[in-house]
Amino acid sequence: MASRRKQSYIYDDDTDEVDFDFYCSDTEQKCQAKLNNDCENLIISQRPEQNELQIKINNELKDEEIAENVMEIREPYTPSDIKVIPLDGEEGKKTASIKSAGNEENKKMACSLCANRTRVLNVSQLEKGQHISMPGKYGKLYEHHAIVIDVKSTSGTQVLLELIHFRRDEKDKIIKITKNEQTYDLGFNQLYITQYGHRRHSRKDIVKRADTIMCDYKQSKFKKYNFLQLNCEHFATWCVNGKEECFQVQKCLDFLVKVTTAVFCGSSRVVRALLKVLIMSTDKLAAFLSYAVPEISIGANACVYLLYCIANTVYVYWNYRTKNVCRACLKRKLKEMWLNFGVFVGLAALQFVIYTFALSSIGPIIGNPLIAVVVLLFIALQVAVIKIIRVLRNPFQVKKRKIKTPLQLRVADIVAFRYYGLEHVAIISDITDVNEGSRSARVKCIHYGLRHLFAKREIVDEDFEMNLAVSSWHVYDVNGPHTYSRDKRLSRARKRVGEKRWKITNRSDFLCHWATIKTTNEDDIFPEVHTDEKLPAGKKAITNTRNDNEENMPVDLLNTTPVYIAEELRLGDVVTFKNEKGILVKKKTTDDQQKEVLIDLIIPEYPIVKRIKYTVDLNTNDIYVLHYHPARCIPMQERVKRALFLEKKRVPFYASNALIKACIVKERLFTFTRFFRKFSIMFDDSPDVDSSCSS
Repeated sequence: MASRRKQSYIYDDDTDEVDFDFYCSDTEQKCQAKLNNDCENLIISQRPEQNELQIKINNELKDEEIAENVMEIREPYTPSDIKVIPLDGEEGKKTASIKSAGNEENKKMACSLCANRTRVLNVSQLEKGQHISMPGKYGKLYEHHAIVIDVKSTSGTQVLLELIHFRRDEKDKIIKITKNEQTYDLGFNQLYITQYGHRRHSRKDIVKRADTIMCDYKQSKFKKYNFLQLNCEHFATWCVNGKEECFQVQKCLDFLVKVTTAVFCGSSRVVRALLKVLIMSTDKLAAFLSYAVPEISIGANACVYLLYCIANTVYVYWNYRTKNVCRACLKRKLKEMWLNFGVFVGLAALQFVIYTFALSSIGPIIGNPLIAVVVLLFIALQVAVIKIIRVLRNPFQVKKRKIKTPLQLRVADIVAFRYYGLEHVAIISDITDVNEGSRSARVKCIHYGLRHLFAKREIVDEDFEMNLAVSSWHVYDVNGPHTYSRDKRLSRARKRVGEKRWKITNRSDFLCHWATIKTTNEDDIFPEVHTDEKLPAGKKAITNTRNDNEENMPVDLLNTTPVYIAEELRLGDVVTFKNEKGILVKKKTTDDQQKEVLIDLIIPEYPIVKRIKYTVDLNTNDIYVLHYHPARCIPMQERVKRALFLEKKRVPFYASNALIKACIVKERLFTFTRFFRKFSIMFDDSPDVDSSCSS
């Protein structure tokens, strides 16, 4: 039963007496004193001069017991007034500017420089909102880009796509943004998906942006096609990241700058001769320019190239500040550009020395070819610098975070630390002796190690004393759907312990990448499709217009991968070992660690097809597997049957590559019987080749 109580309060800063009636249940009388104090604070907060205490009271009401008691207070409370700021006033302008700045800070990072192209091998890889590309009308001279609006239907290797892209309109006879349906056969047409590491818009928003431009393209920035400033790639990158970029044009401009700088430096003798002819009337001026043109040409060219690099640096850094370029691409872009400039300065200095000192003594007969060699060397080094940087680049294009305590590490983590003064990447196999106080631990890592600085590198499972107070360690965030589990990752790395095949493309970071990222299996990418589903009426698959005869279609070589463990060798693979290329028909491991493998290869070696046995030591021997387009090849078992059938058959010396093609390509792309008739291969018997070699 509740009791009615009356109480008065006297405040230090106010002598007015205040009466306050409230109801309290008998079960909560023990909290009366505390409740009275809280009610006093609440009453004060209702006074106009005590509004500043309201925030403090709200913080004090976090206690559950007090909150329950306050709920029984029957006194009404008026909400605090909300001040509405008009947008047309000074305060409104300040508020709008603050809001705009906040939106700019919250702008999502987008980067097109780190985008990678992936060949489409299966129709299931295609989705709405993807940025795709394909060879242009004139083959590989340029690439055409489009946005996938919808995947209408699929049938085997054929897919019907709804695209929005720049295309020549059949009615208006002009190139404009259009929407159309296009059918592709992945067995013949090359399609690539542009995978963005940092994408600003979602797939759904990409489709909306493309549709918006399509509906009212005449009022948009893409109303008029321009192959340099507004082309199909500009449109596709704008839909994905909100910024128009065309890397085809950028590559052409960069190459033009490199060639121009090389040619103008090397052709200063030509410029000097021309100037001498033009101003023959003034002999003194002609003599001066004849002597000074090489220096002027090289110096002016260096100044122009320097200004170009500075302007490009400012532009890239501005894109980074506006979140249009990621930090990794910023560093890579600036490194490539200024290394190229350093190469230019070095070779320009070499040309200056040749012009000033060597040319007069060695004569034009040797000097002119020497200048031509320097120009060619300059162009070759400009291209080589970019390739070297890409080879030296870490394959993990993901963020890494600094480790603050050993407890943040887990087994099978990919870590980076200093090893002989250089950044080194390894995979953790064990963690012991963790000392949280001193931030130290004993860490065991699998990596390409050195027993001493000049020793041969070998994959070892080595102990390291990690002390975070002295050295810094980082861990890569590599967990995702395309990575192996931690147990599988560690198991794969341990299988390669003892390997001595280090090279610039098989470093410790490549070892960790190989052990972590899932490798693509042809059977998983392109399983055998048995379906009678057909495309909608009137839609015909596009074939390669440059080759009307399917038998002459080339078999696309997708890539060549090294073999590090025995499981990566499959019967039916096209294998290269010791400069011999053949079909793998037999495989057997001879040791428990599966490091030594006995293989049989069917090799077309003139004058007959031979079976050659090899013993492969995976710790020291290099062996490679050639991966061809799976849509054009038969299953692995059928490859073995065909290769075994060809064993001991005679073959002309010029038919070696054709025999490999005959073993792996589908019958509809390569008539097997016609191959033997064409090259007059002799049979021991006369079976029906097509029927005996097909399933």
